[in-house]
Amino acid sequence: MKTNGMKKFLFPLLLLLLISAGILATNNVTLADQNENGFENGNGNDNKAKSFTVQDSDPKHFVNKGGISNDHPVNTSFPVYVFITNNGQTQPVSVSNNVNVKVILNGPNSEQTFSLTIPKGDTYGTLNISCPDPGAYTLSVAGKLDGKDAQPEPWSFTVGSSQGSGLFIEPDHSSIPVHGTEHLKARLLIQELHIDWDVTSLVWWSSDNENIASVGNFIWPNWDPGLVTGVSPGTTTIRVSFLFGMFTGSAVVEVSQPSIELIPLSARINVGIPFQFQATYTDGVSPDPIDLTKDAGAVWITSNPLNPVTLGLVTPMDSGTTTITVTYQGLSKSATLTLVQPILTLSGAKTKINVGESTSFQASYTDATHENQDVTTVVDWTSGNSGIANIGLHTGVALGVGGGTAVLQATYGTVEATIDLTVVQPTLAVQLDKTRVNTGTTVTGKALYTDAYHDSGQDVTPSANWSSSAPNVASIVAKGTMQALAAGTADIQVQYNGLNTVSQLTVVQPKLTLVPDHAVLGTGEKVVLQANYTDADNVTPLNVPSAEVEWNSSNSAVAGVSLGTVSGLAPGTAVISAVYHGVRAEAQLIVVNLQSIQLSIEPLTAAVDIGGTVQFSAYLIDGDGSKTNVTGDATWSSSGSGVTLSSGGLATGVSVSPLPVTITATFNGISGSAALTVSTGGVIWEAEERP
Repeated sequence: MKTNGMKKFLFPLLLLLLISAGILATNNVTLADQNENGFENGNGNDNKAKSFTVQDSDPKHFVNKGGISNDHPVNTSFPVYVFITNNGQTQPVSVSNNVNVKVILNGPNSEQTFSLTIPKGDTYGTLNISCPDPGAYTLSVAGKLDGKDAQPEPWSFTVGSSQGSGLFIEPDHSSIPVHGTEHLKARLLIQELHIDWDVTSLVWWSSDNENIASVGNFIWPNWDPGLVTGVSPGTTTIRVSFLFGMFTGSAVVEVSQPSIELIPLSARINVGIPFQFQATYTDGVSPDPIDLTKDAGAVWITSNPLNPVTLGLVTPMDSGTTTITVTYQGLSKSATLTLVQPILTLSGAKTKINVGESTSFQASYTDATHENQDVTTVVDWTSGNSGIANIGLHTGVALGVGGGTAVLQATYGTVEATIDLTVVQPTLAVQLDKTRVNTGTTVTGKALYTDAYHDSGQDVTPSANWSSSAPNVASIVAKGTMQALAAGTADIQVQYNGLNTVSQLTVVQPKLTLVPDHAVLGTGEKVVLQANYTDADNVTPLNVPSAEVEWNSSNSAVAGVSLGTVSGLAPGTAVISAVYHGVRAEAQLIVVNLQSIQLSIEPLTAAVDIGGTVQFSAYLIDGDGSKTNVTGDATWSSSGSGVTLSSGGLATGVSVSPLPVTITATFNGISGSAALTVSTGGVIWEAEERP
């Protein structure tokens, strides 16, 4: 039996089987995608460029590409739904204002124009059309969305289909992106029986290349027959089989590779200035790319948290290189952002000058677009201390005013830089090898000049003018050479380059003294003399060892001396001399015969008021009546508390004494006395001088 005859024989049987199974399909079969992504609440993504999509299937099941089926009869009205879409996304978008749409139906022998309004808050509008003649038709839609003209490609369909009997896949050719999906429809057409069934869920679906596109069947776990999913770029054939291969059909599916573009791929900007990247997505099917920049589904990532990115907008706060990456539907794209911290650099030939001197500074600016740009006359120059240095506002020329360091600042926009300028007040100093010398000493000195260019001091001794304020004390014998002549002080003055300086020179006459410098001793007694030496180096008297001193006696028969020890030999006087370092000192020595001597105090009697004083003196009187004053060598004492007595015989009245107070002096065991009365006024009594 031929195949066509078999089909004619089986058609009535097949019809009865299908009716009895309750699966007779309705003649109202459409090309619409019956996915479950409903949108009745109108929750679309409003961030894409908007357009229109048209379909004739149930509006609760949005078909992202739209389409009009080929099964509408001639002269029979059917509804058409015009959606507002966001450029190929799976959800329509609602509108905030009414949108007026123009719909044009072109047929074999006619053209019809319809006006449609999509109400505010809705995602689609509805109109009814009918086709008066069999043949090919196109449906065009045009309108304004967000102020821009939107007019997608027309939708084509056929009325009064000329298709013969068989199993067909609609559409028979489609394009989807990798990971994209599309619902295909399986349609059984048997013209002899006037059967046009949607058998999508009854056929077996298969793909010639599952690595390019896969297709679902009405089996666990997918339960989604006809759903084609793009796997990798390429072209494959989707096939259907019905009634154990009695009916078969096929369709071609092209899978394209989606891509993301990031604009720009590299940029160089300044820190602190926000920068906007733009990301676009191309699915490989739609001719126009989709702007992902502010799409909630796009994920933006920065390699540096200090340079955060939000919806492609980078807020740069840290210099260096940062990688910005956008990810969308498993695709990623990265761009390099070089962030430059604007720098203002200051320089100058001199950063150290003298008071009254000028110098110039330069300013150069570097940022993302400039490399060492000279901005000397553009920046604002200021001085941190005008008492040290001034600088021209737009010249960079600084003038030294006073000694010290001033911070000079340059400001260019929001960028600042500083540089230190040290201003030196030139000085002149004189350095003497000694500032305290003995008479007869030669003194040398240096004149040192210091300025911005001579930190350690320049020796200008031969060029300076030298003078002495006391030439009789110290005279200038040559530049930098002085001669000490006599005891005193002299100001050594130096002049150079308009500067004056003074150093004081002290000249000391060396001196030798003997302690005691006089003495009274009896024959056979001894006294030790100490030689003390003072000069420029020995301000405090130096106790000279006796062995270092040259000793002599003017009368060795009266007194002899050896290493500072003097011996009384016979009554009389002698001068003991000592010489040390060429300096001479003398002591007066009196030798007496203690066997025939008396000690006398003068006055013998006296009276003072309270607080008054009287000086007592002690004398040694020998046999021939000669007197030797030993007041300072005697030991003094008082018999009463009403009188205080010094070691030199000075008595002071302290309180009233009704009886005279005895004043006693003792020298070498010989004593003498006197009387002192203390009253509130006047002399009480007075005794005659002892004969």
